[in-house]
Amino acid sequence: MINKQKDKVDKRFFATSVKSVVLTALLSLSATSLQAQYNNPIAFEIGGEKITTDDFKAQFLNGMGGTVDASMDVTAKREALNEYADLYLNYLLKLKDAYAMGLDTTPELRHELKRYRHELAAPYLIDSSSMQRLLREAYERNQYALHAYHILIPCSRNASPADTLKAYQRAVEVFDRAVLAAEKFPQVALEISAEELKKDPEAKVLNKKPYNGDLPYFTVFNMVYPFESAAYGMEVGQISSPVRSQYGYHIIYLEDKVPYFGRASLQHIWVSGNADMARAEASIHEAYQQLQDGQQFAVVCRNYSDDRSTSQNGGLMPDMPIDQLPKEYVQKLSTMQEGTYSAPFQTQYGWHILYCVSKEQLPAFEDLVPVYQQRMTRDAERANVSRKVFAQQCMQKYGSQDYTQTYTTVGKGKKAKKIYDADLAETKSYFADTSLRLQWKYVPRDEQHDMRPIFRIGEQKYYNDDLLKFIEGHHNVMVHCDVEGFVNNRFDAFKEYCVVNYADAHLEQDNAEFAELKAEYRNGLMIFAYNDEQVWSKAILDTAGLRQFYAKESAKKQYGRAIDSVYFWNQRARVLKVYIADSVCLERDKALKVLEKLQKKNALDSLTIYNALFKKLDKKCSTERPIQLSTALVEQGNQILLNANEWNVGIYGRNTRTGYQLIVVKELVEPTLKTLVEGRGYYISDYQNVLERELIARLKAKYHVVKHQKAIDEITY
Repeated sequence: MINKQKDKVDKRFFATSVKSVVLTALLSLSATSLQAQYNNPIAFEIGGEKITTDDFKAQFLNGMGGTVDASMDVTAKREALNEYADLYLNYLLKLKDAYAMGLDTTPELRHELKRYRHELAAPYLIDSSSMQRLLREAYERNQYALHAYHILIPCSRNASPADTLKAYQRAVEVFDRAVLAAEKFPQVALEISAEELKKDPEAKVLNKKPYNGDLPYFTVFNMVYPFESAAYGMEVGQISSPVRSQYGYHIIYLEDKVPYFGRASLQHIWVSGNADMARAEASIHEAYQQLQDGQQFAVVCRNYSDDRSTSQNGGLMPDMPIDQLPKEYVQKLSTMQEGTYSAPFQTQYGWHILYCVSKEQLPAFEDLVPVYQQRMTRDAERANVSRKVFAQQCMQKYGSQDYTQTYTTVGKGKKAKKIYDADLAETKSYFADTSLRLQWKYVPRDEQHDMRPIFRIGEQKYYNDDLLKFIEGHHNVMVHCDVEGFVNNRFDAFKEYCVVNYADAHLEQDNAEFAELKAEYRNGLMIFAYNDEQVWSKAILDTAGLRQFYAKESAKKQYGRAIDSVYFWNQRARVLKVYIADSVCLERDKALKVLEKLQKKNALDSLTIYNALFKKLDKKCSTERPIQLSTALVEQGNQILLNANEWNVGIYGRNTRTGYQLIVVKELVEPTLKTLVEGRGYYISDYQNVLERELIARLKAKYHVVKHQKAIDEITY
């Protein structure tokens, strides 16, 4: 509730602030000259600073998303403009006061801005045209989710040419073997995995034990890019030729392809097959028949499901994305409509029935672009496509030189000799031993370093020492690598790294759009810190003020008035739940008689009930924990335990798959006002609103605010 209130303050303006013009620049505009040139009246005056109607209108339209709903009439448009004017003015006041307090200089804000800057800069450090192609490709693939099996032949990206060829030949051999037994691909995968582990224990870095290569359903960004590209280029039932990735060679069998859906909300009935699969099948079909007869899904679930964590909640599972659901669930949900349930189906865990509450559909491409851009920054191989193009562009823009490729020719004719300006000999000397190295550390030697630069971008030069430090920080595991290939590979990555870092360091001065975006995020962080200090945390920490506020406001609340409903408890019932795991241990009628006798004696405490029922247990009962008791205080309208006709003092029962449950309604509690502890979230929210209004009033007086309502009323859009 508190967090929701934080979001509420200035929410509509803050949500669009990243699209707005930098406010510091806006406040410094010369209103007089603009007015003279464009007949641009003043909308606000804040501490001597003037904001014109044109500037305010631009801010407002940005807040509206750049367009206006054509269905809005004149009155609605005027109301929207005036409502935004108040939000905008409040924002300007808070920002001005935040700067006056020096919030922009605090270590906390500087740290947060540095962290945000790294995320904001990422889209600016790649080639936009390549990125657009990758974004569109990702969206097209995202239309479907795939299920596949795969076999991996491990091969380090830094393996020697000989080891790489050996791994490839092995992959081709495995591919031929898999094709011959395509219908048994999982079994082939299991056999190959066991063989690879047996002959190469180091493969355990990737797989700790043999497995059949079964993958969850996946879509874009779930797999490494080469694997994803190969899988999305296949037909169902097809086996791929060897696909190279950073992990080695993959042979992929595409088992299924279904329309993609996002997070799914579902209920399920699960009958475990661990003890007796035939009994589980009979039970699930009995449950299915009850659904067919019109019984509510939640009721059937409560009586039949073995999932103790969800059965009392109608079988409702936490919302999960497609790649986290069991594959059998995905296959069923992919063809189900919202509000329907499936026929019984079997998995290795037992029998199931699903009820599809909702499935998120794939958003429009434009809505997913920011998500894709962020995910691409964490997808090295995909990001490298546009990153490499960007690095090449920066080399031309800033000027670069690879000194290991430039040389001076000494001598003439056959005696001519190339003397290179630099080489990587010093770096290579650190990797003479190519055996397995974990967490490799660069320890400089005492002898003189090679002081020749190996690379330059702009005015910045780099040396072998810098390359070695880069390798230490960007390559922690090296397995039987070819030194020449390894160092050359790392040097190429190092040059790209240096170029992108150089461009990053010059981003603010070279890209006005990014500089503006960074300034807007800084202002947003300042507003957040300011609101937290002046309103949000203040309301939470001011316990005395909150108690006084509660005493005053709670007296005004009226039960039955819709606006005050959250401040009251509806009628509640104190209940005792008695769960008998197996009716063989204690028949329902016997247990009911015990409870009725205790009810007449007014002895319905948990210990007395448990002891009385325990004495009635059949001596042959072998069920672990045959009797389970729990108490609850349930509120009418916010519970599923009691049916509508059970909202009275009494004893009510319902059967489960093997036993039954008796619910004792001990007492009904009439509607009552919530205490401060019980309604704390709501009262804190209200108290924050009061503090917000008081703060704005003080700021308007402090900065001598003038709002030119007539000028605002004359704005047309």
